[in-house]
Amino acid sequence: MKTFRNILLLLLLFCGSTLYLPAAGPLKKPLHFVPSDSVIVWGGDRSDIRATALAASPSLKCRETTLSPADMAQAKHTIKSWEKDILPELNPLGGLGEAYDDSRVLELSKMLTLGGKLFLLTADAQYMNVVERASLNALLHMLRPGDMNFEKHTAAQALINASGMFYAYDDEGVFVNLYVNSSTHIKTDHHDLVIDQLTSMPHEPRVKLRISGLSKGQHPLKVALRIPDWAMGGLPKEMPFLLEGVPAHMPTIYVNGREETYQMENGYLVIRRKWNSGDEIFFDFPFSTTALRPSRNGKAKGTALTLQRGPLVYGFRQPATDCILPEGQHFKEQEEPSEEGHSIVAATCHNADGSQVLLKAEPVMDGTEYLWLKCEK
Repeated sequence: MKTFRNILLLLLLFCGSTLYLPAAGPLKKPLHFVPSDSVIVWGGDRSDIRATALAASPSLKCRETTLSPADMAQAKHTIKSWEKDILPELNPLGGLGEAYDDSRVLELSKMLTLGGKLFLLTADAQYMNVVERASLNALLHMLRPGDMNFEKHTAAQALINASGMFYAYDDEGVFVNLYVNSSTHIKTDHHDLVIDQLTSMPHEPRVKLRISGLSKGQHPLKVALRIPDWAMGGLPKEMPFLLEGVPAHMPTIYVNGREETYQMENGYLVIRRKWNSGDEIFFDFPFSTTALRPSRNGKAKGTALTLQRGPLVYGFRQPATDCILPEGQHFKEQEEPSEEGHSIVAATCHNADGSQVLLKAEPVMDGTEYLWLKCEK
């Protein structure tokens, strides 16, 4: 209940407080999300968060995330409260409290709205990293097949709201926040363009973006691509878990088949150049199965671990807390996919009685119910 009160307090500060504090966001001029009705999305499975939410509740509408003057006035305080009160409560799925606990979905929904607001104020990728983690893991798991109830309806609404955060813009250009097959028309006082995104995310690492709709000639434009925490190797130390074995290299970015230079800014890979209609951006994320470990102050504690592959957290169909992953053993992708058509990873583990078992893990969004196993060291 303490966390719930903290989140409500933060939302009140953002949405209704008349207490004035000096404008505190690091950006002199905040960002804006591209409205959800300007984004067409298509997909083929449950990782299409908009389609999955509408399949659960077809009448839902996106509640667009925007900023008020009070939001900007309270920014510094809210950023500190996010770090102190919210990040320590996150679980590996991006939910609050215990993993697989659907009872706190209303808090989670409010938290994601808050994260969206903080992103608009700061252009910091850490907030969209949380939106991605929660959407593709905690919320999709809540929408597993079954009768509709309050928790599922709230999860579906949160996913629809998250679909309004796919893209953002400022006076310089465009931010690509979430990787999903989509086409968006972005028209502002400074730019008028279309971005088509073709990707195999969240299951495979490939992303291709095509820019079109520009008037004749070259146009100076910033394109900012979010590099997720699972691809950069770092989670905020305030989180009670950490990633091990994340690749330490950045993706190589190609524009029209040639390697492109870029800058890193607050977790975004930023390309500044003059663009023509038809220009294409292509890259692959570092993609591997990594370990998620409970932690304190950024250091692993205990012997428990679970798995993450790209943005997807993996779990087990049966309890695995008595299984031990021997030192040097790694989970590897299997040739046969799951019933849902998604990648399965497996490793040979030891049972408590010393016998061996091939332990298989599947994406949490497919309905797994168990998260943790033990590692030998």
